[in-house]
Amino acid sequence: MIASGYPISTVDGRSLDIFGLLHIPATLTGLLSQAELAGDVLLVLAIALVSLAGIHTLAERIKVRRRGSSPAGPQAGS
Repeated sequence: MIASGYPISTVDGRSLDIFGLLHIPATLTGLLSQAELAGDVLLVLAIALVSLAGIHTLAERIKVRRRGSSPAGPQAGS
């Protein structure tokens, strides 16, 4: 997601300033609708990340249900 944030931050031709310690020059300038394209890429990546997290959660719940115990393992005293 950092790669899609860089074109948004440098759309006006200024370098990317990271806490005043590091300056990354704007190399991607002059592209038509650069910010919109980068925003669309960011949106797709964010949706993909949230979807993968949801699939991972669902898979864990299915695994726990089949196993018949909590995700932390068997409970004490059983």
